[in-house]
Amino acid sequence: MTSSNRTPPHDSTAEKAILGALLIKEDLLAVVGHRLMPEYFYESRHRLAYTAMLELAATGVEIDPVTVGSSIQAANPRFTEEFQGGKYFGDMIDACCAPANVDRYVEIVTNLAACRAMIEVSCAITAEGFELSKPPAEYLASAQSLVAEVSERFAPVAPPRTLTQDIQQLLAELERNELPKGVVPTGIASVDRQSGGLWPGLLTVLAARPSMGKSMTALNIAANAAMAGRKVMLISLEDTRQFVAMRMVSRLADIDLLNLVLRRVPKDAFRRVIDAGNIVSPLPLAVEEVRGLTSMQILQMAAAHKNRNGLDLLVIDHLGHVRDEGESDTARVSHAVCGLSDAAARLNVPVLLCHQLNREVEKRSEKRPQLSDLRQSGEIEQEARFVWFLYRPAYYSGSENSEDDPRMEMIVAKANHGKCGTIRLWCRCSRMFVRSWDEETDGSWPSDEGEGKGKEGFKW
Repeated sequence: MTSSNRTPPHDSTAEKAILGALLIKEDLLAVVGHRLMPEYFYESRHRLAYTAMLELAATGVEIDPVTVGSSIQAANPRFTEEFQGGKYFGDMIDACCAPANVDRYVEIVTNLAACRAMIEVSCAITAEGFELSKPPAEYLASAQSLVAEVSERFAPVAPPRTLTQDIQQLLAELERNELPKGVVPTGIASVDRQSGGLWPGLLTVLAARPSMGKSMTALNIAANAAMAGRKVMLISLEDTRQFVAMRMVSRLADIDLLNLVLRRVPKDAFRRVIDAGNIVSPLPLAVEEVRGLTSMQILQMAAAHKNRNGLDLLVIDHLGHVRDEGESDTARVSHAVCGLSDAAARLNVPVLLCHQLNREVEKRSEKRPQLSDLRQSGEIEQEARFVWFLYRPAYYSGSENSEDDPRMEMIVAKANHGKCGTIRLWCRCSRMFVRSWDEETDGSWPSDEGEGKGKEGFKW
């Protein structure tokens, strides 16, 4: 484990004392089981014994030297001689002078396991540093992530709490008429009325077919949050930073993106472009233009950014370019989305993840996406707490003037803490702008076959 070949820190007596306490008083397993993992034991035979005890308790079998020894021998025949005759278990019981001190024994074993884990991580960080196989920033982010993982794994486990503190916090927020700390509004009023915004620690998936406006909508949400003072990180896995900048200016200057791309800005619009640039430049919006990252690398990058600059919202565009390993595309996507869901929880910030739906949608007469369109793409539906689909009726109309139709639907297909239904939005794709539909400004929403009933059609 270490380059110096020194024996890693451990305490065999404390390990045996824990096992002896459990043999003497089986109900102590309920006290230590959630705090002590089998891998915390240094000696392999102690790990085997503890694992056997956990498995026996889970199946309702009483723990004693005979049942534990039989369980170990059945699963590990090569250890048969060591666990026969009762001497090993007798040594355990002799080592435990006071079962009531099991908490102290667990503390000793856990602390030493944490030291061994840090030694192992330190060696891995040192070896990687000598290899010089990564850019310095990526190497540092990886090192921070490895240390943080050990810290989280061995963090003290708080005893179960009542809901008193949570109820008090809820009442205080109700009195102040405010959402919990960490919720990031999207800046699209009708979306925020339905969901409250994007919630910390939770994964929201924004999915659509190409040309429906998912990148545009994600960029609008990122820009709105940044203009509200929230610290945002946008990881663009397909667009360059230059195009992200042009999209932002297009949206804020109310000018066609194509004019910016071709550098053909009308003279009367040039002032608006300058003003938009002055708005965008100081925003707390970091844009990373990267390719081929895994979900773990995204977590490391975001964690490093959060440590340096703070982070309120992470936006990733899009899932199809996250390069986790897997035996199939479905397995790869499943691994990636699970990793990004874990990233939301570990960073304790909202994660908005864009996803491009496959062509199955196009094979139906009804082109509006539905949750079944995600089920062919792995664990997306299970891991996401919110699923938002985008649909533009004009795209499938066949009209030459489809770009002039501003209707966009956000279909809330999954909302663990809210209602499902359809939100009507107004968009101008050529100018990268999305907002709520306003009947006073935009007129009545034109009827469209297949649209859900009701103004917004929400249901529990």
